[in-house]
Amino acid sequence: MPVLVEGEKALWETDAIACRLSQIAGTEFWPVGDLLTEAIKWLSWSKHHLTAAGVAYYFENIVKPKYLGQSPDARVVEGAEGDFRR
Repeated sequence: MPVLVEGEKALWETDAIACRLSQIAGTEFWPVGDLLTEAIKWLSWSKHHLTAAGVAYYFENIVKPKYLGQSPDARVVEGAEGDFRR
C-alpha cells in the first residue's frame, strides 16, 4: 500500500499521493483551477465503472481458479464483461 507521510499527516491513497507529489514538485501533472474538476470526474468514472468491472473479472478468472481452486462465477463474469464493454 503506498503511503506518503509529511509530519503528522499521512496520505494512503494513490491519487491523493500523486496530487500531493505534483504540488510539491511544482509540476502540471495534476491539474488546478477549472481543469481539476474535469480530472476528478474521470477519476471517479474510472473507479466506479472501469476499475470495479476489472477487479471482478480478475478475481473470478485469475484469483479464484489459481489461489482458491474454485471456478469463476459465470454470472459475475458476465456482469463484469458487460460493465467493462459499456
